[in-house]
Amino acid sequence: MYQFQIFFFSIICFSIGADELHDLAAKGDCKFYEVMESKVNCGPNGYLISYGLKYCNKFTHNLYFFNEEGQLWVNSVKKCLMNQLVDKRFSNCKSLTDYAFDSHVGCYLNPGNEAKSFCSIFFGNVKALAKIYDLVDIIKQPFRSLKQLIAVSLKCIGL
Repeated sequence: MYQFQIFFFSIICFSIGADELHDLAAKGDCKFYEVMESKVNCGPNGYLISYGLKYCNKFTHNLYFFNEEGQLWVNSVKKCLMNQLVDKRFSNCKSLTDYAFDSHVGCYLNPGNEAKSFCSIFFGNVKALAKIYDLVDIIKQPFRSLKQLIAVSLKCIGL
């Protein structure tokens, strides 16, 4: 009986957490990354905190620098990136990081919610985008950054 109670309790707790994650992802709320981190425990240097939360907050706090199409793109990409993670189970923090970074290109190009792709909003939002990204993060992840840049660029020029 005791094992059943523990099993039942853990299912209820996970369901409550999953519902919260779904709600946060649907709103594009940056708290999503903190809640998900509390479940996977990858630490302050893991993707969820050092990249996901960091850039979610940077985009949110600098939203007013974007034009209307750029604002829709930002809000849609936030939701897209969160929804890519919300129902996934990862065997370790590296697999979470790999999966999360691999989802960026798709969300940048097809963010959903009637938002245009990165290719369409880029030139009207160059200054806003320049305020967001930290060179140190690009240097720390040169392969990932270059891979994403090339993939998005190729799609934007139609290749």
